[in-house]
Amino acid sequence: MIRSAPYSISDMGIIKITAAVIVCSVAALILRRTLPETSLLVQLAGVAAVALMIVQSISAVSSGARDLLNGAVEDGYIKLLLKALGTALAAKTGADICNDSGNTALAGVVELAGKVLVIMICMSMLRTVVSFTGGMLK
Repeated sequence: MIRSAPYSISDMGIIKITAAVIVCSVAALILRRTLPETSLLVQLAGVAAVALMIVQSISAVSSGARDLLNGAVEDGYIKLLLKALGTALAAKTGADICNDSGNTALAGVVELAGKVLVIMICMSMLRTVVSFTGGMLK
């Protein structure tokens, strides 16, 4: 018997998220013709609402990853990976919002900033991998 993972969004949770996204999308589409500024605010409110819905699942995923990798990987590296993942997701969300509002140049800058930040976050881990690999080759 396969049991449900304790760190997944429940079936009802995904239905709530999908319903919220559909309502926000329809409202933004209706408002885009008459009040484009308000349409963007509705989209931002929808992103914030969905983000709040999944915050508790993110901490559960983090603890599940720690349990899975317990002892195999140092805890500091898991934190770095989760921080990099969060940065990438935030940058992607910001870029998508910029693209939806027609600001493609801003979207590109947000994506670039996210990539640079992920590299900066993972730099210490990259140093460790390079030194470990160099030590193995000697």
